[in-house]
Amino acid sequence: MRTTRVAVVTPALVACVVFFQSGILTLYGYGFDVLSVAGLDGAPSNFQNSQQILPLLPGILFSDLITAAAFGAGVLVSLRFVRSIGADLVWKRVVLRGVIATAVGAVAILVVRLLETLLTAVQVGPFPFGYSFTPSLSAGSVQVGVANALGELITPFVDYIPLVVLACVFLKLWLAAHPATAPAKDRASASA
Repeated sequence: MRTTRVAVVTPALVACVVFFQSGILTLYGYGFDVLSVAGLDGAPSNFQNSQQILPLLPGILFSDLITAAAFGAGVLVSLRFVRSIGADLVWKRVVLRGVIATAVGAVAILVVRLLETLLTAVQVGPFPFGYSFTPSLSAGSVQVGVANALGELITPFVDYIPLVVLACVFLKLWLAAHPATAPAKDRASASA
């Protein structure tokens, strides 16, 4: 595999693991809510019965998918363009570049959450397809969304730093074991 393909595969695997992890936690939370509604008379949640929880599950899983894709895209940008990883790097630099990749991934999640905040803060008006299409921006929703997004910035960084550093270590080991993935020289100078 070429270096570019390796730099794409590694963040894609990281994003898949992040989505799998968040999906399991979502399903665990769903199961906990179902059990609490059924057995404990709805103690930890506001739902009347377990059937009210089920329609929320696809939206939550889609949100988890978008978050995992944003994190993977941030790691890709970092590992490919900001600080790439090579077979000749010292271990300390590999770990540092893993930390940088995690930080860029967390910032990518922040950007996605800020866009989500802006999109959900737009109110289309009382008659969106009728005579008074008057979209407006809810300032209160924007303030709460921005505060929540900034408050949750550290969470993906702390949660996913071991995963990304481990992926960077495996990437260095793989590049060292397969030296054919080193970037090829320019074909014009090689043929001359």
